[in-house]
Amino acid sequence: MRYLVLGLIAFAAMGCTRATQVYTPDGRQGLALTCSGTLNSWSSCFKAAGERCGERGYDLLARDASTGQYGAINYTSGVGLNGAMGTTHQREMMVACKR
Repeated sequence: MRYLVLGLIAFAAMGCTRATQVYTPDGRQGLALTCSGTLNSWSSCFKAAGERCGERGYDLLARDASTGQYGAINYTSGVGLNGAMGTTHQREMMVACKR
């Protein structure tokens, strides 16, 4: 169980980037990117946008960031409570690939 908690903490620290196809206000197809985690920065969002749009490049339409806390507690018989707490960041941005 202790390893499960440590694994979840490590996964949260890595962060991830999720992309959803959307339509922008001007009618173009765009991407809503969500980048979250403790170690994640805007660079993972920019990297995902670059990978999706390729050589054409992209227009950055909007971006937003928020910060929160996470915690994990584990009880092991004979050992007691173990746990960890930290800060997590969520970044969201919307881009449209250039035509």
